[in-house]
Amino acid sequence: MAANELNAAHRWRSYYAAYGFLAAALVVQPGVNFIGDREGSEHEAISSLVANHLKRPMGARTRSQVRLGVVGLYESRLKADFRRREPIRRQMATEALKRVATIANAVGKLEL
Repeated sequence: MAANELNAAHRWRSYYAAYGFLAAALVVQPGVNFIGDREGSEHEAISSLVANHLKRPMGARTRSQVRLGVVGLYESRLKADFRRREPIRRQMATEALKRVATIANAVGKLEL
């Protein structure tokens, strides 16, 4: 049970780290406006915002990896938060960490 909880924490925390990296990169892009006084987008929109507003600073392959990574992390976060009966395996947690590392590296290379 404790290992399951630890793996779940890695998955959802990884998503929020990736979301934070991407929101920081997007907020300085022309044409990006978040709703109200928010500092980030709606969760479902983050992949589309990456596709539409990070074309210039991020290559197509990297942008595709980032989009797939954030979608996968979001799905994992939903499983961890709302489908607690599904077992969370070490492989899933490790994959989440790899995805967030890919996103962090891609955003880290941007000139913001």
